[in-house]
Amino acid sequence: MPKEKNYNPVQEAKKAEKAKQIRKQKATLQTQRNEKLARRNPNRIQRDIDSLKELDQNGSIRPHERQRLQELEKDLAAVNKARAALGDKAPVFKPERRFDDENRGERGGRGDFRGGRGGRGGVLGKRTRDGQRKEEDSSDTDANVRDIPMPRDTP
Repeated sequence: MPKEKNYNPVQEAKKAEKAKQIRKQKATLQTQRNEKLARRNPNRIQRDIDSLKELDQNGSIRPHERQRLQELEKDLAAVNKARAALGDKAPVFKPERRFDDENRGERGGRGDFRGGRGGRGGVLGKRTRDGQRKEEDSSDTDANVRDIPMPRDTP
């Protein structure tokens, strides 16, 4: 059997090394893609799908929303597949919170759901809606100082 004239073992080794490196890069890209998909919340995607299907049943769905529904269904399948591939490493999401009267007991019984860090529940907590200050806010001032009129924009 005649020997090939243009066979170079060094070039063959480099070609094999490059192919191995490309396979490794593709595998890392796939794992990164799976991890990114697994970080998405399937419950939220399912909720969006349900709302769009409800629109579809009512007959008031637009072509753009129908396309979005198909994309969301594909995304949900991909997310579930990625979460199954990760197994125990897949992140666990908190249960969905609903802001209605049923959950008021677990939120401390407050009527407003504005959040924030303050104990009063307001954004800054300086004044109420009608512009008057709460009595508990100015309790550290003396009675004679409290009667001095202040400009409205002064905190």
